[in-house]
Amino acid sequence: MVGRREVYLTAYLCFTLVFILLADAPNIGAALAARTLSGLFGCVGTILVGGTLADICACRLSLFRHPLEVGKVVGSAQLCRRAAPPIAPLGLRKYT
Repeated sequence: MVGRREVYLTAYLCFTLVFILLADAPNIGAALAARTLSGLFGCVGTILVGGTLADICACRLSLFRHPLEVGKVVGSAQLCRRAAPPIAPLGLRKYT
């Protein structure tokens, strides 16, 4: 078993290498393959953010607190992350 740190670092290293491959892609097939791989490696941060926040909150709060307090923090962070894309275009109306 490896921790989240190793997974984050490996995924971001692979993401960087695939980004270089994308910059030097000789044709559209290589560019599409590089974009697919960059999407795979780039999504690691959004996938693991819930567990990372839970670990941070569990350490910041004391071990004697109720687990629902950690759940509230992680749940509110996930709600903000999920609600931002649909709400974001509403703020653009005044700039267009």
